[in-house]
Amino acid sequence: HLTNSNGCDSLVYHSVHFQALPFSYHIDSISCAGKKDGAFVVLNDQDFISPFQFYYDRNPVQNDSITGIPPGKHTFFIVDSRQCVTDTFTFEWFDPSPFVIDLGNELTVDYNTTLQIQLQANKSMQQISWLPNLCNQCNPIEFIADKDFWLYSMAIDQNGCLALDSV
Repeated sequence: HLTNSNGCDSLVYHSVHFQALPFSYHIDSISCAGKKDGAFVVLNDQDFISPFQFYYDRNPVQNDSITGIPPGKHTFFIVDSRQCVTDTFTFEWFDPSPFVIDLGNELTVDYNTTLQIQLQANKSMQQISWLPNLCNQCNPIEFIADKDFWLYSMAIDQNGCLALDSV
């Protein structure tokens, strides 16, 4: 029972608002089709009172950096030693489209014919290799068909994804 200085009864309201702990992070996308190399890294772990627990897909993990994340939706949050909790963040990692190269259809040509073959790709090629090694980083490639052989090409895109084709 509370009274003010005049002896009147008073009703006291106390309102407390809690904010979630700040949470700074960095995410990396999956680099190549079929890989499970997404990443999530906490950038402000120094802001939490130790020991704190980092959660990935609602499971506690040992550190504040997760690598090897597969495609799909994943959740992250932190609980510190006072049981203060960050907001829960949900992100979706997507499997990127495959990197594909194409040398075209098989060819039958006359002996000693000069050929030019253009390597096509669905993404930007950062590196091109040929076997037999007729030139380095060439596209198109030009050569004289003086024997029967297979031409192989390997390309790497801007994410380090590998694609192969032969003709």
